[in-house]
Amino acid sequence: MLRRAGWEVRLHAGVEDSYEELPGSIIEYAKRDRRWCQGNMQHLRLLFASGLHWVNRLHFLLGALAYMASLLWLIMLALSTVDAVTRAVVKVRFFTQDYQLFPEWPESRVAMIASLLVITVIMLVVPKLLGLAVALGQRRKDFGGGVKLTLSALLEIVFSILIAPLMMSFHAWFVISVLSGRTVSWSTQARGGRLIPWREAWRRSWAMTLAGLAWGRSATIIRRCFSGGFLRYCWGW
Repeated sequence: MLRRAGWEVRLHAGVEDSYEELPGSIIEYAKRDRRWCQGNMQHLRLLFASGLHWVNRLHFLLGALAYMASLLWLIMLALSTVDAVTRAVVKVRFFTQDYQLFPEWPESRVAMIASLLVITVIMLVVPKLLGLAVALGQRRKDFGGGVKLTLSALLEIVFSILIAPLMMSFHAWFVISVLSGRTVSWSTQARGGRLIPWREAWRRSWAMTLAGLAWGRSATIIRRCFSGGFLRYCWGW
């Protein structure tokens, strides 16, 4: 609104002694993301508002895609699984017509899949490495030295990979719940660190955990049944 009124707006990233503490657990982090997801999805209504700068429209779009990407990722994984299972079950037909001179060879898209994986890794890891490089050059002493800072950054990357499927499931469900009209109250959450009991952790994540295990196990069994001998593997013959 300020830019539409003719003002110039800048983000001052150098302000010190002002920050917001992260939630103390993944559960509290997910609660905050649920509210943020609802707010960012509501911003989509402003994409075509009159008089807004294109940078502001892009800001609204990227904010919503930050959460919608998890749903797209989940859909892509589901379609990839269906495609892999179909290729394992359905027998390849090289000749689909009665009078066909040349066979129809199955297409291999390994290069496209590998390039997509490499691009995804670059987009996720490179910003972290750039942040580490800036911290090593400017604030090394604030984090206990270069060795401790590097080890902490690598440990953060490992934990980010481990919790990525969990956060994908949370965000995908958040997007679905927002699109279905379910709202959430804008209440605060605990900021201080606390231990999460196993019972609470299981209650919050049992559905996605069992779904992931069943998904992976089912795909493995189907692939082995139809690629390594159905009777020998599935029935122990």
